[in-house]
Amino acid sequence: MSAYWIKVSAVLTAEPEDWSVWHEAFAFFGPSGTVLEEGRPAISAYLSPGSHDALGPLVRALIAQGAARVETDLCPEEDWSQAWRQYFQPVEVGKRLVVTPSWRECDLETDRIRIVLDPGQAFGTGGHATTRTCLALLESAMEDPPPGTRVLDVGCGSGVLSVAAALMGGTVKGVDTDPLCIEASRENALRNGVQAEFELTDGDLAEPDSSCQIVVSNIVADTLIALAPAVWRILVPSGAWIVGGIIRERWEEVITAATRHGFREVERMEEEGWVSATLAR
Repeated sequence: MSAYWIKVSAVLTAEPEDWSVWHEAFAFFGPSGTVLEEGRPAISAYLSPGSHDALGPLVRALIAQGAARVETDLCPEEDWSQAWRQYFQPVEVGKRLVVTPSWRECDLETDRIRIVLDPGQAFGTGGHATTRTCLALLESAMEDPPPGTRVLDVGCGSGVLSVAAALMGGTVKGVDTDPLCIEASRENALRNGVQAEFELTDGDLAEPDSSCQIVVSNIVADTLIALAPAVWRILVPSGAWIVGGIIRERWEEVITAATRHGFREVERMEEEGWVSATLAR
């Protein structure tokens, strides 16, 4: 019997000026990859098999957020795995990166560093504003990295940030709470011919064997706020913490918590209502 995904669509009465609060509403309950529908003001995401218990709370949250109605539909896994691919196109990021789907030839004439990706059932293609900005900030932080720069990717998703860091010369470890993300990250590391370590975690940020020069966390605001003291302990002095997944309205909460623990803002990028930043220890 096929496993089923649940497509959840929040339908609005009119298109909002800022979709980021809707992306975050979905991400809070699991599905961090969202799609804006064509032809109507609606945003959709998929609940994976095994996470169907989140359907009721997610629907109630979307209605409370202001959705006119919430539609659901069952999607067999073999159909879902192909349906979203139409949205993934090659994406140039920053000065020297390009993210390309593994299933299509990339005809871009470029000397950029190519990240070949198949996210599978994980979040992160480079098409989302928060992934693009985190990649650009990571590129900047690794512009001239010393050999063996240690990078920790917290919430690695598809592994796109981990793979990028490894391609730019980093020694990389990625952690995530979802075994599907660990699987996708390992496969994408192999696909790109890079070495990286990936580990399943229960949500607690375990202390690594050695401190890191860079930590990147493209998650959500509440998790970033909770992570601040652990990241401070892990980073070397003058190390960089790259944060993303923050809607504009939550930025002040995140930077206030980070500053309280000793971080200072170095660079900030905002795109489509999402904020990413590099913070220094």
